[in-house]
Amino acid sequence: QPTVTDANLILGRLLPDKFLGGRIKLDKERAIKAIYPLAKSLNLKIEEIALGIIQVANINMIKALRAISLERGFDPKFFTLVCFGGAGGLHACALARELNVKQTMIPRIASVLSALGLLVAAPIKDFSRTVWIDVNKDTEKKLKEIFNNILEEAINKAKKAGFKKELLNWEFFLDMRYCGQGYEITVPYNSSFIKTFYKEHKRFFGHFYEDFPVEIVTVRLRLKAKEEEIKWSLPEPTFAPYEETKVYTTSGWLKVPIIPWDNLKIGDKFRGPAIIWEPFSTVWVEPDFNVEVKEDRTLFLKYVTKGY
Repeated sequence: QPTVTDANLILGRLLPDKFLGGRIKLDKERAIKAIYPLAKSLNLKIEEIALGIIQVANINMIKALRAISLERGFDPKFFTLVCFGGAGGLHACALARELNVKQTMIPRIASVLSALGLLVAAPIKDFSRTVWIDVNKDTEKKLKEIFNNILEEAINKAKKAGFKKELLNWEFFLDMRYCGQGYEITVPYNSSFIKTFYKEHKRFFGHFYEDFPVEIVTVRLRLKAKEEEIKWSLPEPTFAPYEETKVYTTSGWLKVPIIPWDNLKIGDKFRGPAIIWEPFSTVWVEPDFNVEVKEDRTLFLKYVTKGY
């Protein structure tokens, strides 16, 4: 069965001789054979089927991104899309354009970003306690008593796990709702938590009522240990001869420069189309996208209709 990788290979977005730094050679002919039956049955070109496969994959990713943004009251245009995974950069521009995000960030270590995060992320432990507290003038007093109890329990457990108290940070959260509601909104605890609840309720549901009774149903504590500082170095930029390839788009085949990621220098700026590659990941920069190289050779892509 044809895969998304087959489609990207046929469209020219994956470089068959550079995959895994050339240690694995991708077989474009076998990818074509996998797609050919579908192309024949629909009376379409191989490239058109491959493009359709990519579009279907992009739609599924866009649905997932909308589920965690628009459906939760966040407008993507005010955020940066962080793209990672070895193949994430092949789809980044299409997703950014469709979601109208502010900019797209692709780390130089995109292919192993999740693994790196697992290794260096600070240990976190969440605690919760079910309560039933009406928000009134006595609420602060009740909360402080609960906070002290749950914090003492959490720190004791952290000490048993080998963490020193002075290396721990913590933050409290409240699950709040209007009386009679069957769903809650989690807000960070601070001196103006009720105002935060109103603000979040309006963002989620478009309205709020200051004169309607509010209740707290869960108190939460997030205990976080100190993060480890990580340092790494990237190879110095090296010269590579100019190369081109052809990439199929909705406008047909385009001649596109091939840019080794480690040839880029901090501060470099250029405009798509382009293929940026390193042994473990590939970025397809569509036309109408500007690229800027920043710290650690992180790529920042912006969709614009005019060049630099």
